[in-house]
Amino acid sequence: MKLSLALPLLLALSSGSQAQTVESIEAILASVRAEYAQNCKTVEFGEGFAEPVKIDSDRLDDLLVDYHELLCDGSTQTFCGAAGCDMILYIQNEDRTYRELTAFFGYGVDFDQPHAQPPSFVVALHGNECGRSGVEPCSIRYKIEGDGVVEVGEVSDAEAE
Repeated sequence: MKLSLALPLLLALSSGSQAQTVESIEAILASVRAEYAQNCKTVEFGEGFAEPVKIDSDRLDDLLVDYHELLCDGSTQTFCGAAGCDMILYIQNEDRTYRELTAFFGYGVDFDQPHAQPPSFVVALHGNECGRSGVEPCSIRYKIEGDGVVEVGEVSDAEAE
């Protein structure tokens, strides 16, 4: 497996031992607001900040927390840069709490195979994650394994579209 420099959290959480559980979407929003209250005069959540998604094939909605949709004093610069923005994936448990699956810095996520065995998804990343120079983006597929995720490999540009 190729180790990715910009995704240390993605790989670190693959063991599941560091995963956090939160009780609700509201608890996530309150935690983020409290975390940035000291540095931001205003914290605003866009519509897609905490978006229900299907990561796996169970009947429960999972959650994508996308910092592209968070404004600190009207700007995303606190959370985003040339390599994308902070993003966190949560799996919903049977008791309706959310378990953090992984976190990463990227441009977006495509949950294109929630029913695959094992479920997998594609993350759009800065090109250096795939050995490309400059800012040419790339995509890498990850699969859910145990309580975390494992890199499957780079997705061709045609597959990523």
